[in-house]
Amino acid sequence: MSIISAIARDAVYVRLADPANGLNPLVASWSAAYGATPFAVDWTATSPNFFIGNLDLGDLLESAARPNPVLVCLYGEALMNQNRVKFSKFAGSANVGLKIYYTWPHREPAHNMEAPIDLLKDALVEIFNRAAAWPAHLSYNGEVSVSASPIGRGAQHWQCLVQAQAAFQVTIYQS
Repeated sequence: MSIISAIARDAVYVRLADPANGLNPLVASWSAAYGATPFAVDWTATSPNFFIGNLDLGDLLESAARPNPVLVCLYGEALMNQNRVKFSKFAGSANVGLKIYYTWPHREPAHNMEAPIDLLKDALVEIFNRAAAWPAHLSYNGEVSVSASPIGRGAQHWQCLVQAQAAFQVTIYQS
């Protein structure tokens, strides 16, 4: 049995968490150029700032999760079987969603609050569109959108939601 959403979601996770080319090394190497403070995501299963699931920031903050300065949620967003390959179990699109909640540790707004947001958006485009093979049964045609919400004041911090959505084609053959 294959879990269709997980095929695409797990492939994105592998790219994000890659110790050589993932989000953490990009943030570390690009932060100075963007004028942003570097940060790192703990990609492990016991992470306080990485979750597999489409979770709400308010609910996360009520739990033990703490932004440092980010909370990351990775999830399968939508499937559409389009029967692109006859006699397959599934042949269609699978969309993967990513939410990165970025928070600033101070109560007053900083002069340039766009720097870390620009860094995140550009890093995500780089990670998705980097020339590298995707797993078998999965193709990526470069359709990624990245957006940021308005920066707003939360209970204790300024915060911004950076969202990405990527579209994949998945083919699972009958077993």
